[in-house]
Amino acid sequence: MKYEPRKQQASLFLQIDEVCKPFAPETILTVLNIAFCSGLFLYALYLENISGLVPCALCLAQRIMIILVALCGAIIIVSQSFRIRVVNIIVTISATIGGIFLAGANASMTYNST
Repeated sequence: MKYEPRKQQASLFLQIDEVCKPFAPETILTVLNIAFCSGLFLYALYLENISGLVPCALCLAQRIMIILVALCGAIIIVSQSFRIRVVNIIVTISATIGGIFLAGANASMTYNST
């Protein structure tokens, strides 16, 4: 008779890891990022459709960056491949920097026009 308690323990820990994987810190931060981007986009739609503000070209470009960040976050959560995650993280960082640049350009144009 062969007794193998270590394999049972290992399988128990694997089950715990599978259950806790959705609650990993990077997953929680990515979900918060998606929620934040969705909130920004919904607020922009509110300002456009309900408040009657007309968005400029830079505002529309910034919306595209926000959507890109949210989509990359969703792909990061769903994907299992390390390469896909790395590429999406690089695209997310690039889109974030691009959005910050567009916001700065918009603010400087608004400040200089008055």
